[in-house]
Amino acid sequence: MAIKAAQEKAMALACEIGQTIGPAYSIDEGGIAAAGYNNDFSLNGSANTSSTVRDDAPTVAFSPGLISVTAQVTVRFRLQ
Repeated sequence: MAIKAAQEKAMALACEIGQTIGPAYSIDEGGIAAAGYNNDFSLNGSANTSSTVRDDAPTVAFSPGLISVTAQVTVRFRLQ
């Protein structure tokens, strides 16, 4: 999605100066990170317990939610 957005923005900017974009000659990827999440289960303070879990079994909490991921790219296009 970041690549598509870069191409669309480059096309709009090039149009403002009466040009079009040519082929990309450089693509650099910036940091990709999970930027926080919304987890309604943990926000409401509920506990996830089960009476069938063995005492010696490792406990792993799984709470479904939403994770926001961001990506940054720099694309350089030739102008035509």
